[in-house]
Order: sequence, then C-alpha cells, then structure tokens
Amino acid sequence: MTRADLDKKPADVAAMFDDVARRYDLTNDILSLGQDRRWRRDVIDAVDPQPGERVLDLAAGTGTSSQPFADRGARVVPCDFSLGMLRVGKQARPALPFTAGDGTRSPSPTAPSTRSPSRSGCATSWTPTPACASCAG
Repeated sequence: MTRADLDKKPADVAAMFDDVARRYDLTNDILSLGQDRRWRRDVIDAVDPQPGERVLDLAAGTGTSSQPFADRGARVVPCDFSLGMLRVGKQARPALPFTAGDGTRSPSPTAPSTRSPSRSGCATSWTPTPACASCAG
C-alpha cells in the first residue's frame, strides 16, 4: 500500500483526480456514508453567502459544493487543478464558471471582499488573478 505524503507532485495529484472524476461524487457519497451532504450544508450555513457576493470555491472538483452558493445568489467560481474534475462538473452544471487553478498559488488571504470555502470549511479572501485560467469545456 502506498502511503500518502506531502511530497507528491501537483501534476500527479491532478492526474489521480482526473482518473476518478467521472465517479468521484458517487464515491465520495458512499465512502462518507452520505455525510458529505451534511458537510456541504454546514459550510453553506457557516459562510452564509449573500446574493451577488463573490465566492471562490477552491478544490471545487465537480462543483457539487459550488452549486449551493449559486442557488443562494452568490457569484461562485468553482476552481480546481484537475481538468478532468472540471470537465465532469461543467457537463453536470453548465451555468457555473468552472476555472482551472491551483489553490496553493492563490492570492493573498488578506485581499478584500470575497470568501472562499474549502473542503475543510475554511474561508479566505480572493481577488481574480492570472493564476486562474478559465476551463475550456
């Protein structure tokens, strides 16, 4: 069995997610015994997005976590570095502006006016930069 470590190359991690993208949401739901749905609700409740507010969803994958922000009227940008996840997400949620980007290269967390939920429920600020490029899709 291969042990997870922090020395993995981002390209290798992205390729792994590309490989599982088509079944990722189902697998996540099964492995978490459905708790992923509660976690997403908890993040939405904690962030409390307002209509028109900009939200950057880092590590958004297929956008399952992004859609509830859009449903509340926020201008959410699902951002991920796995193009496979973004493609699957764009097929399922064509109205969302999926964007390729690496969260480890995101702008300063002190930039004003926009919050960014991650899977851990953390929030940070965001200002669009060239580090995120639109996902062709």
